[in-house]
Amino acid sequence: MMLRNAVVRFADPATATTAAQGMHDRSLHMPRDPAPPPSSPHLNKPSPSPVTPRPPGRC
Repeated sequence: MMLRNAVVRFADPATATTAAQGMHDRSLHMPRDPAPPPSSPHLNKPSPSPVTPRPPGRC
């Protein structure tokens, strides 16, 4: 029943546009995590090797 109401409600393009605009406006007010600056040491770390090397002399 709820899906049917959603289909009927968004059958009108003006209603769909208004709803989308409201969702967009709400998303602008959501807090966002700041991105690290490009020179961040976290970005320059080498990725860990997927295979751990074995000590010499062991099989």
